[in-house]
Amino acid sequence: MNRPFREGKAIMEQSLLTPGEVAQMLGISSSTLRRWSTRFAEFLSSGAGHSVGGSSSHTHRRYTQEDVAVLRIIRDMLSQGFTYEHVLNSLSLRSEARGTSGGGLATLQEETAASPALTLFTNAMHTIADGQQLLLNSQQASRELLNVVIQDNFLLKEENARLRERMMRLEQELSENRRRAEARIEMLERRLERLESAEKEPPVQPVRRTRKGWLARLLGL
Repeated sequence: MNRPFREGKAIMEQSLLTPGEVAQMLGISSSTLRRWSTRFAEFLSSGAGHSVGGSSSHTHRRYTQEDVAVLRIIRDMLSQGFTYEHVLNSLSLRSEARGTSGGGLATLQEETAASPALTLFTNAMHTIADGQQLLLNSQQASRELLNVVIQDNFLLKEENARLRERMMRLEQELSENRRRAEARIEMLERRLERLESAEKEPPVQPVRRTRKGWLARLLGL
């Protein structure tokens, strides 16, 4: 009675995979495998979802082929840009579907690849993720453009302030030059008037004095 049980247990233990083997098969790190095993423990076997071997810190997880299939789906969905919530929802739907139809998650990967509905759902989610990424890129480009516009407006304000100061200085210089020109014109006009007045006055005839003869002096003339 005990021999068949021991043989069955030995065969089962031989079919289990270590974390290092699973990580190598999936092409992920051991820390990533531990994180996924904890996050998605409800969809894995008890040996994969929880460490075995007691409370020691050196305990190890053991994975079945079904666990590997589930972990491969998790890896593929995350690599396509899906979030942990999307993966959890997808695994929950598949688990409920398998629960109503019977059987476990052993053929989950094959059914996922062959299911048109799930493929359509995956493509739709991927399209949504791409659209969200495009929206984020567009928002980032808009923010960068807005920053450029703000910077340009700031530079334009500074340039306008400098132009206003320069125009004020030019107006002051023009006003001063105009005042000087008007004063000079007024001075020239006064000088011209004086010259014209001098030309209109008759010349003063000089008084000619003649010498009186002895007869004029005698007569008192």
